[in-house]
Amino acid sequence: MTNYEKLRRKPSFFRMLTGLSAGEFDTLVAELEPVWLARKAKRSARRKRHRKPGAGRKPKLLLTDRVLLTLLYYRTYVTQELVGYLFGVDKGTVSRVVQELGLCMAGVFRIPEKKVRIDPDDLEAVFVDATEQAGASAQAEAAAELLGEEEAPHGQAPGRRDAGAEGAG
Repeated sequence: MTNYEKLRRKPSFFRMLTGLSAGEFDTLVAELEPVWLARKAKRSARRKRHRKPGAGRKPKLLLTDRVLLTLLYYRTYVTQELVGYLFGVDKGTVSRVVQELGLCMAGVFRIPEKKVRIDPDDLEAVFVDATEQAGASAQAEAAAELLGEEEAPHGQAPGRRDAGAEGAG
């Protein structure tokens, strides 16, 4: 039983790990298959063959598992070593599959991505407009407060102590 078949039995996990329902995934695989086969044929035609077509070691992952691996990698941002462990392949194989299918998906599908949401107030506190000199110190203090740094004496970097104060304590 492939990883795809196992995960398909748990629809909530499937959506959580891929960003797609099982039906949407099947549609994606159907759209990707001709693109993937065309790239594979083009790649095979460029090289001089040492063996007959079909000879050699068979791939461990079917196209469905390759697509699942790629979506899982991009959706969860885990290491290639972990994805390889989950799918029973080496991290080099994961790298090749992600690169190969990432190129195939480019025209067919937008890869799910994690979105970082930052409150606009936090953005204003962290980023200081360099053209506004008058309010820069207040914004710098707000940024330091946001980062949890104490206000430093004039001319001294935040988080640093006076050299003479260390020996006095």
